[in-house]
Amino acid sequence: MSYPKSVTFTQARKFIAELATSSPVDAISLPLNQVVGRLLQEDVAAAIDVPAWDCSRVDGYAFAMSSMRQSEHEKLPVKDAIHAGTDATDVSSLKYAHPIMTGAMLPVGADSIVMKEHATVTSDHDLKLNQRVEKGAYIRRKGDDLKVGQLVIKKGRRLRPEDVGLLASVGVAKVKVNAMPKVLLILTGDELVSPGNDCEPGQIYDANSFMLRDLLLQMGCEVVAVKRLKDNRKHVSQVFKKLKDKPIDVVISVGGVSMGDKDYIPSVLSEEGRIVFHKTGIKPGFPMLFGQLGQAMYFGLPGNPVSAYTTLCQFIWPALRVMAGEAEMGNLNWRGKITHDVSKSHFRREFMRGYYVQSFDGSIDVTVCGAQQSSRIKSLTEANCFIVLDESQQDVVSGELVRIQPFHQFNVMS
Repeated sequence: MSYPKSVTFTQARKFIAELATSSPVDAISLPLNQVVGRLLQEDVAAAIDVPAWDCSRVDGYAFAMSSMRQSEHEKLPVKDAIHAGTDATDVSSLKYAHPIMTGAMLPVGADSIVMKEHATVTSDHDLKLNQRVEKGAYIRRKGDDLKVGQLVIKKGRRLRPEDVGLLASVGVAKVKVNAMPKVLLILTGDELVSPGNDCEPGQIYDANSFMLRDLLLQMGCEVVAVKRLKDNRKHVSQVFKKLKDKPIDVVISVGGVSMGDKDYIPSVLSEEGRIVFHKTGIKPGFPMLFGQLGQAMYFGLPGNPVSAYTTLCQFIWPALRVMAGEAEMGNLNWRGKITHDVSKSHFRREFMRGYYVQSFDGSIDVTVCGAQQSSRIKSLTEANCFIVLDESQQDVVSGELVRIQPFHQFNVMS
């Protein structure tokens, strides 16, 4: 079966978005303590007024302004205190002042509050104002924040801790959100050794499985398994045959997609699934493979750590968002001033690892993090962003504005 080879970055994103749109994850109802980082799948309206009654904004004294003015010495007897959580519907303040705490229900007849530090309680237990008080001062009226039926949060929002607090404030216990995409991560390469074991000549420690698994968790995925494939075509084919029937949303393999003698992934995927495209015009990550295996979207990432990290962020992250119900859109992009000259002699889109610093005035300076070889994982640990150089962009001079993508956007579960 024929398929496009060496597509542009924009074409690759379009192909991926089309398949992701037709592969949505389920919507599930979850308690509030499990929804941060997920996409809300329903509009939520307030079932109650917030606040549900008139209450105090401060610690002070509640009273009726007319009663205070009618008092011969502008004093009122002080009665029992009203605390937050106390039902004050039977408490009258038409002839009295009541100590009231922040958030406590306003007593019947009270229309003003004076802060504690702006009043004095005399030896006769009378309240005396030390300064002028405006009628209605420091009262939080019923429904000031939200009214019954008012839209609280609209469908399609990726929930943050403050959103959860808002939902809880209107009594919501559960909401409908996207299920976590089920992801299977596959590592290829007979040379890989797990950390903690001896590394013989010719072998390397497996860094990708740890780095990519945790990155996927930060992106809101359920990593159902991390598997190793032998560099053996029969073994690869057997594994792919079994995976076709598995209830998995995304399969990600790392390595085995380039031109090596043992790079069997493309040919096996074409037999057991389908290839949408192979290779895309970016650096690093040119050999990336994309297709479908069973019901799962399939991403074959290059084996070098930086290439795998970059392609996951540039292609899989947008796909996950679309599967959850977000509209297709690019990654978060800022503008920063490069602090030194940068050489670019090719016509691929390049994602360099950079470190940005934001000044007090909001301006951003960004620096390339050393050597940019795709095998140099240290460049990722030194960086906090991608510096994005477009296909037509060539050498960049110091002081020029460049596009950057901060890494923090890839962590929605914190």
